[in-house]
Amino acid sequence: MTTHKIPWRIYVALIGSLVGTGIYSFALPIAILASTGEIGLAGVMAVAMQIPNIALAYPLATLSDSLPRKPMIVIAGAVNILSILTLALMIEQHMLSWFAIAALGFVSGVFSELAAASEAGYIPQLLGRENLLSYNARREICEGISAIIAPPTAGFIVLVAGATVGLIVRCSFSERQLFHTQRCHP
Repeated sequence: MTTHKIPWRIYVALIGSLVGTGIYSFALPIAILASTGEIGLAGVMAVAMQIPNIALAYPLATLSDSLPRKPMIVIAGAVNILSILTLALMIEQHMLSWFAIAALGFVSGVFSELAAASEAGYIPQLLGRENLLSYNARREICEGISAIIAPPTAGFIVLVAGATVGLIVRCSFSERQLFHTQRCHP
């Protein structure tokens, strides 16, 4: 059995993605509430993002299996960045509507699910079977760290810079994950 060192960039990208998602989850309802005064719009966004996870998980995983995984991760991440930036712009310009929120949430949910399915197949392909136990153990540690770091970081960012900036911070973490995904392939 040959073991290979797992590239540290994978963990940097993982923590960045998890912390960014935590910040985004905290900043999103605050940004929508501050812009519109309607917390129900944040609920619409959350539901719209979850519909693909529930209804389209299997078809999207099947699609992911039939396409090259690494490009799918990059494309899905890029679409998520674009949807977050679009949402941030709409919030700043006070152009939110129920339909726009639902459409952005659905698109974001579809591509998040596609990225998750692609990553689930790409990581074993990248690391090899012998490294998966170590990777999964360290992934749990990364998830624990991000669960501790993300909420206070999000609160600080929203307090100091505003909720819209909290949404954009998610984009910078996503961009970092895309960069590291590109560089991690052996």
